[in-house]
Amino acid sequence: MSIEKIIELVRREDVILWIGSGFSLYAGFPTGAKLAELIYQELSKEEQAEIRPHLSLMDLTEEFVRAKGDSRNELNMVLRKIFTQEPTSLKWHEVMASIPHFKTIITTNYDRLIESAYKNNLHVIWKPGELAYRDNRPELIKLHGDILDPESLVLTRTDYRKFFREYIDT
Repeated sequence: MSIEKIIELVRREDVILWIGSGFSLYAGFPTGAKLAELIYQELSKEEQAEIRPHLSLMDLTEEFVRAKGDSRNELNMVLRKIFTQEPTSLKWHEVMASIPHFKTIITTNYDRLIESAYKNNLHVIWKPGELAYRDNRPELIKLHGDILDPESLVLTRTDYRKFFREYIDT
């Protein structure tokens, strides 16, 4: 597709942005692979001896929770520490926010960088019930939840199973 065609689609507001962890790299936030490394480092030496270091992120977090007595508390604390840090930059998020033609943004990111760039002038959806409160502001759909709502996070293998059971199979 040509750049001219893309620009025309943006002008017509026929573009939905899909944003993953790579978009937040310059802001100092990790990719999925780096997040797995950071989480693995939070395990004790004994736990590390029982869990392979190069598991997928969802399998590693599943094992992390299991190692912590099937409690999400420590995982949630690690995630909060990582994703509530001050960003090194919001430049590209602010550039995105300055383009008024983006009406829908879908992200798998837990962080709040998009919300910060939009100065919270967007409708954030991370639970199905929030769809009922749509308005004319741009929409941010956070498929994997929001860091400030640990119950909403989709990260472990169990979380993905639950997500697909609740939201896809209905």
